Amino acid sequence: MDQNTQRQLDDWGGPYVSVATLCEKILNERDGITSVVRICHRLNIPVQPTATPGQVVAPPIDLSLFLDLQAGSARGRTPIIIQEILPSGLRGQENRIDVLFEAEDRGANIVIPHFVILRPMEGLYWFEVRTDIRLLTRVPLRVVFQMQHQTALPSIQDG
Repeated sequence: MDQNTQRQLDDWGGPYVSVATLCEKILNERDGITSVVRICHRLNIPVQPTATPGQVVAPPIDLSLFLDLQAGSARGRTPIIIQEILPSGLRGQENRIDVLFEAEDRGANIVIPHFVILRPMEGLYWFEVRTDIRLLTRVPLRVVFQMQHQTALPSIQDG
């Protein structure tokens, strides 16, 4: 491999990912600083069994996705695509956002509030972040179901 090819593999120019995470809340402070609250890559979800063996009732998952991208040598409008990969390996919903990159040290914060999974499955989700031509990063979310068994309350009898 020649030096030019190696350099292209090592540094493709941008945009670069500074932060990519799932969290409960994103605050935009008055001074322009963004705060990411309660970063989450694993959820333990209490579930109830159903009358059908092997099935459970799980509540929807409601998180926010926060991305901080820096331009590097990228300029102009660039589509950023966020693609959900289900635990089954199937591709789920896709979000596409056009981002304007103006200068090397300037970038963009992308906030997707209420990034909801309506019928969560147990297992590992991935959220791919990419441009039209390059994968930028993947954000994991592990969902673990914790079975909540209803116990019969003791009956009270008048005596």
